[in-house]
Amino acid sequence: MNNKNLIKILVLFVMLVGVTFFIFSIIYMDYFRLKIEGNVKDYGVIMIFLVVFILELFPQYLSPHLVMINGWVIGLPLLKLTLFIVLAHILASTLGFYLGKRYGLRLIKKIYGQNEIFKISHKMDRYGKWVVLLSAFLPIPYTPLIFGSLNLSWNKFTFFGIIPRGVSFILLGLGFWFLTL
Repeated sequence: MNNKNLIKILVLFVMLVGVTFFIFSIIYMDYFRLKIEGNVKDYGVIMIFLVVFILELFPQYLSPHLVMINGWVIGLPLLKLTLFIVLAHILASTLGFYLGKRYGLRLIKKIYGQNEIFKISHKMDRYGKWVVLLSAFLPIPYTPLIFGSLNLSWNKFTFFGIIPRGVSFILLGLGFWFLTL
């Protein structure tokens, strides 16, 4: 088994675990609230920070927005949840962009494969920064590693990637806040 297949299996496994956790947290919401409320409130935000950091840094098909919804459903403090998710996003996106700039297409080819790089590169050549903006707001794969390796400038990545993605998390948090009024 080569590295590309191993990474795909790992990503699929992480995605399945995330979706399973999301479904079970909705189905057994009362159980979570009664049995482990204290531990979740103490450590839940830290775990969500780590999960969002990993999802933002590495290629994923599971959106961190789903993790934020899950944290809200199980009753984590909304302000703390939103701040930790935005912080994890900023740190992971910055690190991913830096790794993409530093190691370029050699690293990206090992992770994604030539075909995927060609598709994203073609979209970047055709639509430029708008690809970054759409991936920041929509629950499609957001890949700072590739954006860095395709010689996108730091300023464009910040303006069209990091800031809009952070705003999307803040807007989601505000939406939850309005739902709880």
